[in-house]
Amino acid sequence: MQEHLGQYQQALDTWEQIRSEESSKRTIMILKKSGGSKDWINLYGRQVFISHPEIALELFKNKTGQDGAELGYGGDFTESYDSISMTIDEILEFLGSIED
Repeated sequence: MQEHLGQYQQALDTWEQIRSEESSKRTIMILKKSGGSKDWINLYGRQVFISHPEIALELFKNKTGQDGAELGYGGDFTESYDSISMTIDEILEFLGSIED
């Protein structure tokens, strides 16, 4: 419910505690919907990359104009997804830090 109200950080905190495939999908969707700040990706995205890397990689795909149902996240979101707030070098650095 919190993500519907634009309370992204509260929603991310909630989904982080659940740690399931569904919570991973929601986390990535919220990170994209919110613009994906580098700090939030490091804080909330890291666990998704470790536990569900195939879901996490969706963060770096540009799916502008597709809704949540088309992305496999349920039909309760109909938003366009913007790019995240990281440069290519920052993305590579982040992915490299997960391998360590």
